[in-house]
Amino acid sequence: MDDWFLKFDEVILGWFLGVLSTPLVMYFTAIVERRRFENVLKEELREVRFRLAASIYSLRNHLGQMDRPALEWIAVELNAYPAEPVRDRLLAGIHQMLQLNDAQLTALAARPRNPLGTKAVPKVAIPYLSAKVESIGLLCSSRQKELVNLLHYVEVINIKVEELADWNRMTFEVTNDENHALISGNADVSIQAIITAAERASACIKNYLS
Repeated sequence: MDDWFLKFDEVILGWFLGVLSTPLVMYFTAIVERRRFENVLKEELREVRFRLAASIYSLRNHLGQMDRPALEWIAVELNAYPAEPVRDRLLAGIHQMLQLNDAQLTALAARPRNPLGTKAVPKVAIPYLSAKVESIGLLCSSRQKELVNLLHYVEVINIKVEELADWNRMTFEVTNDENHALISGNADVSIQAIITAAERASACIKNYLS
């Protein structure tokens, strides 16, 4: 009788472990996938954050918006990226401008722009996140929110980049100063929208990485 109960217990135990095995495998697989996803994504987001900061610096410089708070914000964003030549050159230029007093900074920002000048801006790409967008569901809700918002702001940036390219093309097609001034003004509006969306995208990345 005891042997029968022992065998019965073994059968029940085997069945129980069999039932549990699939959920356990799925659980640990999800953990591994999440860690792999986060590790690769963090590297990509650090790179994107750097590119956004560099673009914001260039665009604010183009619009003459290089005030002290903007320069300090850009410096913080660039310092979050590992040291490398491009980053170091940008930081050196920013630190040089931060040595100026407020009047000198205002004069620098107000310097005349080339009336025929245009500003080409590249689109923002987040290839790994875009390819693995379904993996966002592996993360906690707060991180999911930051990534969804990031993708939204990147989409806004890229729409405005296309819009800016159209305005830039039109500057070469107009033949009078009045129309050129109107188109340049519209281009500046697009640039400002890119700056705003880029700053918000950077905030999403900062929140995600923190």
